[in-house]
Amino acid sequence: MKRILLFLCFCIVSLVSFAKTNTTESPSFWKTSFPRGINWQRMTDVGILVVSTDDALYGLNPDNGQKLWQHEFLKKLKEERYDPIENTPLVALIDKRGLMSLDHVILDVVSGKVLCNSGELGFRTIEMRVELPPLGGVLFLGLNKYGKKIMTLVDVNDGHTRFTKELTDFGATEMFAGRPFVMNGDILIVSNKAIFRFNGQTGDKVWEIEQKSPNAEIIKEENAGFGASMSNSLNPKFHYFTQIRPGRDKNSFFYTSKKYVNCFDFATGKALWNDPIKVGGEIVETIYDNAGFIVATDDPEIIMLDYANGSRLWGKGPKLKGTVAFYNYCDKGLLIAMASSRGKNSLSILDLKSGQHVFDKANKVDGQIVDLQLTPKGIFYRTTEEVNFQSLETGKDLWDKPLKLKEGNVACQKDFLQWIYSDRKLFEVNLQNASMKEFVADKVRLNEKEVPSGFQVREDGILLTSSQNLVKFGFGGNVLYSQYFHSPTASTAGKIFGGILAVGGTMLAVASAASAGYAKGATASGGRTYEVESYIRGQEQAQQMWSAVASAGFAMMNKRFKASAQTENFQAILTDEANDGSSKGVGLVKVNKDNGKIEGTVILGDKKPIYDLDEIGGLMYYRSKDNEITAFKF
Repeated sequence: MKRILLFLCFCIVSLVSFAKTNTTESPSFWKTSFPRGINWQRMTDVGILVVSTDDALYGLNPDNGQKLWQHEFLKKLKEERYDPIENTPLVALIDKRGLMSLDHVILDVVSGKVLCNSGELGFRTIEMRVELPPLGGVLFLGLNKYGKKIMTLVDVNDGHTRFTKELTDFGATEMFAGRPFVMNGDILIVSNKAIFRFNGQTGDKVWEIEQKSPNAEIIKEENAGFGASMSNSLNPKFHYFTQIRPGRDKNSFFYTSKKYVNCFDFATGKALWNDPIKVGGEIVETIYDNAGFIVATDDPEIIMLDYANGSRLWGKGPKLKGTVAFYNYCDKGLLIAMASSRGKNSLSILDLKSGQHVFDKANKVDGQIVDLQLTPKGIFYRTTEEVNFQSLETGKDLWDKPLKLKEGNVACQKDFLQWIYSDRKLFEVNLQNASMKEFVADKVRLNEKEVPSGFQVREDGILLTSSQNLVKFGFGGNVLYSQYFHSPTASTAGKIFGGILAVGGTMLAVASAASAGYAKGATASGGRTYEVESYIRGQEQAQQMWSAVASAGFAMMNKRFKASAQTENFQAILTDEANDGSSKGVGLVKVNKDNGKIEGTVILGDKKPIYDLDEIGGLMYYRSKDNEITAFKF
């Protein structure tokens, strides 16, 4: 009775607290309280939990819950002003200074050290903040208190300023018009009037190229930055029409804008082509082919340019039925998927010598292309709505009737077999002989009518997962196990504020390439040489790698990255049927993906718990009270 009275009093005193449905909880690892209520909490890739209150911003030690650091000047920080810097232990915090000014604060969440504060660096306004991993620094571009454009590079090892330079060559109306690109240790910056090369160590200008294409534009993405109304003052994530792209070697680079392409010598800045090549619209795809530089636009058009002089090797190029959205190589040339605004999408093969369509008519398909593969029988394609094979001899579909897919389809593949889930059915497609069969005779039912969120190949079968379900099949189609965990309530399960922050599988993930061309292309006859491919890939990956940084925070990131593989072996599920042996109720269960068995349970009690899960560290951080964090071993 006493517990009930205390519980009722607590609910009256703090309406923002969540009601307990069970007075018994799993044994906690540690608890930490704060002087004021918690406004928000964020799990970081490095394993530190960041907590914001009206008093300060805190970082918690995952081993004991002690406050590693706290910064009072960052109190009442809005969550939308918390900007993690990808693949690092650093976060950027946009702190209000005065009525109109905002400072960019770079914080190391491991040490708690403030590496820099843009206000203290002399900036009145930040126009662009960009991380430059190859140089191990963060570059700030903006205005100083005198209204002059300045540039500062800050070292992320210890926060020291490597250089600050006034950009005297920038005019009053000149604006930054593209993401800076690091090449051979120097920084290339594009404005709406010129391209600049600056020494990466000193910030001194090496050369400046005035552009014949004054329409180098930028537009703000619809949901750019931290809110459309303040995105210019914060750190807007612009969509840039202009871009610096690496050349085929270390001696050149391409400059592409909304309507122009040009090639320049890196050492001197001299244009290697007599005139910039005009294209019809925004460039959506570039492909580094052996025979030439292929450029596709949203006009739509696709052309091939001579690397040496920029001449059009395909003349005006072929007529397209839509914008190039996907491509791959095949024996007959370049296979392209075209997306049309009018509905129908289509596939076609371009002859790499002439640039013309190999077949008279494009092969129309339903849905957006998500997979294109060259197989012994032709081109296998899967869209959001159908699956089929296209003949390389006729350009037409091999199957009279495609496999039609319903919403929520997922697929996984091992060797030449691809398994596809759609509309409660499983199909197996053999890519060698272009055959298809139903993989499971009965319908695959996911409880609570869930749509699959994952489909993966395991050592002894394939695993289909959703928020509350795991179903594993043997390679023969037999069900190895099926696990279902009832959600707290169907209406509230999808509204959980905290949710599971699965950092393990994505931490330090480096994209295979920044260029869509590399990500979607495949080397085949007519494709790129190994030397071209490896160099381009290296240049693109270098823009994202922090290999030159050796701070304790980065060392911890690398250690956690090596340990992250184990997190692929289990799934955490929130359910109201959790049972740790001594109590039952709402909680998290840790399910082994290989055998479906529960390896760990934490009883929470709240039907709408606010929590974060560190899969690598095996900890769950639960907001047990308005001003308290409780950690559980998981």
